[in-house]
Amino acid sequence: MNIYSFCSLIAALICFFFSFFVFLKGTKKPLNQAYSLTTFLAGIWTSLPFVLSITKDENLSIISARIIYFFASFLPTSGFYLMNILLDKKTKKIKFLIFLSLCFGFLSLTPLNIKGVTKFAPCFSVKPGVFYSFFVIFFVSVFLEIMFEILKATKKLHGFRRNQLIYTNLAYLTGGAGAVLHFISAYTSLEPIPHDIFVAVFPFILTYAILKHRLMDIRLAITYTTIFIITYIFVLGIPFLFLTIAKSWLIKIYGLNWWVIPLSLFVLLAIIGPFVYIY
Repeated sequence: MNIYSFCSLIAALICFFFSFFVFLKGTKKPLNQAYSLTTFLAGIWTSLPFVLSITKDENLSIISARIIYFFASFLPTSGFYLMNILLDKKTKKIKFLIFLSLCFGFLSLTPLNIKGVTKFAPCFSVKPGVFYSFFVIFFVSVFLEIMFEILKATKKLHGFRRNQLIYTNLAYLTGGAGAVLHFISAYTSLEPIPHDIFVAVFPFILTYAILKHRLMDIRLAITYTTIFIITYIFVLGIPFLFLTIAKSWLIKIYGLNWWVIPLSLFVLLAIIGPFVYIY
């Protein structure tokens, strides 16, 4: 495990946590359902580096990446559906996007979309097949349309509703930035910073949009994002410190399985982190 796979694990846990948290806050509300689906799919996709880091067999790594991308293919459509609910819009385009997601989903299970994986470079990415660039175009174009539609609606509104949409666009921008970094790494095997850092912030911003309704000022959004980063630096700095001090001792006691102890501590604190942040 390195910083890329570690950030992947944390981001995935955060996405899954907020997916279920928001869903349980309103199981019959379309807005909560759409948010939960979008965040859950983001969690699956963002788990890719972590899954690749613990999968030793090359063939199994490729199969895992293809399965993860099958679910990731539905993320643009889910995000578009969430935008429609937020803006109270009805469009038949969602059916076409579902069709495209199905096409890319099944293509992702073949070498046509993903022909291999890159591991510990130090980042983790897929090796693009002939259709991968079309998936990138699909993803980016849908997200740009989502942000454009929200921006148009923002100009027509005032007060808390306007703040809500500004906040929502910030969430899409943050998540989209993480996706773009991931796409670039697929073609270059380079990733300056772990893209999952951006994905980890994405559900926090959207959660306030879904649960608070009367959204905070955009300055408050930045404040909460800062609090989130500080919280996780503190909470997750503990296992890093423990690992630095106790690694040789753990190897002597547990041998090749030494990593299970710090990983368990990582997971435990990652789960506790959101509760610390909320309260």
